[in-house]
Amino acid sequence: MKGAYLDSLPADLVDVIVEQMERAPEGCSIPIWAQGGALGRVSNDAMAFTGRDAAFWIGTEAFWEDPALDDSHFEWGRSAMDAIKPFSTAGHYVTTLSSPEKTLCDSLTALRSTNGCARSSARTIRTTSFG
Repeated sequence: MKGAYLDSLPADLVDVIVEQMERAPEGCSIPIWAQGGALGRVSNDAMAFTGRDAAFWIGTEAFWEDPALDDSHFEWGRSAMDAIKPFSTAGHYVTTLSSPEKTLCDSLTALRSTNGCARSSARTIRTTSFG
């Protein structure tokens, strides 16, 4: 899973999401979570993650069982998030920072310095931080 914060859901972003889902392998999704309320009333430096003032969180998620599908799912997740990224705002939810090339600790250190894959397996289900 990879994620980003959004201030709004412009029509151009909706078009990008539709395009990415049209080419998504089975088991992939792009969830959008509305934020606000009490979450938005807490300052960014008061808790473990930034982006509390964003209106939405968006992510790319993929689940699969067959190791032969690793490359197609990794590629989709990375390219889908690259297409979404221009619409995103600063900040990250901490569990969406790691990648196969960087540990979560490396990512947190980078985030802290700018202020601003881990592969998890539940039995045979594969999911990823797309990096």
